[in-house]
Amino acid sequence: MLNHQEVTEFISGFFGYGNPTAEFWFVGMEEGGGVHELEVQQRLSAWRDLKCGKLVDAVEFHARVERQPSVSLAAELFGESASIQSTWGPLIRFFLRATQDASVATADIKRFQQTEWGRAHSNTCLVELLPLPSPSIADWRYSRWTDVEYLKRRDAYRKHILPRRLASLAALLRENGQKVVFFYGSGYVRHWSELAGINLSQAQAVTIAHNSKGRSLRARIVPKDGNVYIVAIHPAYSNQSCYFERLGDIVRHGRATYVELDA
Repeated sequence: MLNHQEVTEFISGFFGYGNPTAEFWFVGMEEGGGVHELEVQQRLSAWRDLKCGKLVDAVEFHARVERQPSVSLAAELFGESASIQSTWGPLIRFFLRATQDASVATADIKRFQQTEWGRAHSNTCLVELLPLPSPSIADWRYSRWTDVEYLKRRDAYRKHILPRRLASLAALLRENGQKVVFFYGSGYVRHWSELAGINLSQAQAVTIAHNSKGRSLRARIVPKDGNVYIVAIHPAYSNQSCYFERLGDIVRHGRATYVELDA
């Protein structure tokens, strides 16, 4: 059974990985993982080892977590033989195109994941709207692992933590200067709007690329008060390279088609 206090403190205080002063923030709904109770316990312990920071170094954190005996997640995700993580890869492709006028090779993405992604010294910050990892949104295991009342059901968990979580994340975004904020998961635009402090759904969704069936792949891109907010398709639903590269090109060249919104 997970310790009641440790779980609730983690929920209140942990937001993600990387550098709070980074120019590029990536905001998702929920981190994958949390398949086994032991893994979650190791995450809670890792966070305490790293002084319960709002943001921690991704490699240092995952070095303390094992998905299988004697093999840390840091080795799986950041080691020499690491594969490109399916969600991170397209986001890194966007970042590399946004920051350099050059083609992006698979080796470039892998190298950046291994050395820079979510690191405390890097130009990236990775945060999640919901703090507890889960294998999928349809899978909820914490009712078996903890006696925290609001963790008995996923809907109760969301209802309990979202208002405070949104307020804390919005404050974290405001604290650390101008940045590009990449929200991935277009179905959560209401929550992304709360974090940005503007109604992002009012911005025109522009076609960035097309998939293999000719369907438009869209994004909302909204510059406001020195920041650039992007609401994009989650990589799980469109990992097409051209979509993320063209979004990077738009940011690099400052050619966004957008609707400027009042605060």
